[in-house]
Amino acid sequence: MTAKENNGAGRAFEILFEKTVLYMDRFLLGIGGVAVVCIMTLASANIVMRLFAEPMRGVYEIIAYMGAVSIASALGFAQRKKDHIVVDIVSEKYPESIRRIIDIISFTVMTAFFALTARYLFSWGHTLAASGEVSETLKIVFHPFVFCVSAGFGVLTLTCAADAVHSSYILYKKVIS
Repeated sequence: MTAKENNGAGRAFEILFEKTVLYMDRFLLGIGGVAVVCIMTLASANIVMRLFAEPMRGVYEIIAYMGAVSIASALGFAQRKKDHIVVDIVSEKYPESIRRIIDIISFTVMTAFFALTARYLFSWGHTLAASGEVSETLKIVFHPFVFCVSAGFGVLTLTCAADAVHSSYILYKKVIS
């Protein structure tokens, strides 16, 4: 297989991987949007209930769980759009190939870290489910919320991996040309 043929197969994999991760990012972003709407609805209903009667019980608990879901659901999409804070004062002065190598290393480290985080959260969710632990006020199971946060970190892991693949492809393309 020539370098050009290998390059085409690598590019096809990169495109398929990025499209799959983009679909997952957008799907979780939709779930996060639903969680934000639930937060607004519950908060507004609680305010109205305070005016006319007593506030609803456990609203703060549900809002906290929905807040965690909405934030975790947006992590992958924010990474894709580069909406997180990046400090590159030093690295912006390096040549492009050195910056790409630094990007590949950074994305690989982030992929490993967020994969461990997702795995830990998933394991914790299983522990909560097995123990039957419930929330303090409403006495509802909350391991599904932990699984949603784990999924958010899982998709963030895949987004960082896609960024590493993309940076590797660009560096590879620059080297062989």
